[in-house]
Amino acid sequence: MTPNSDQAARAAPPPGPGDAWRAVLRSATAAEFAAAFRADVFLEATVFNGRAIGPDALRAFFGATRDMYDSIAFTAQLDDGWQTLLTWQGGAFGNRPLHGATLLRYDAHGLIAGVTLFHAPLDMALACSAYLRRQLGDSLGREVDWHTTPL
Repeated sequence: MTPNSDQAARAAPPPGPGDAWRAVLRSATAAEFAAAFRADVFLEATVFNGRAIGPDALRAFFGATRDMYDSIAFTAQLDDGWQTLLTWQGGAFGNRPLHGATLLRYDAHGLIAGVTLFHAPLDMALACSAYLRRQLGDSLGREVDWHTTPL
């Protein structure tokens, strides 16, 4: 390696857990966001029953979560080519601790076909559900049924 290429190699750290997923979530436009997904992509989550369908529904959901979390960091990533499992931890609602996992499933073209999102512990999953229900209402479609258990 030449000195310049050696410096370049050090300047570009390897991608961290969740970096590619975070880049999708930070997409500037709806079209850029949608380009990462199948048109019939689904979202399943412990914060609601049913499935949200389509890139617009996923963009609305993840947009609403931005103000919910006080902090969030991906802690590990496992890939097998067809799916990616991301584990994460963070805080919400006054930095109360929560953790979970995000499972991304891909089609044969590398597009995201499905997202499953897990939150724990249960009291925080229910608090997240209540918050997101207030933010999103029925905008994710008729198949999404928010948990209504009081905290």
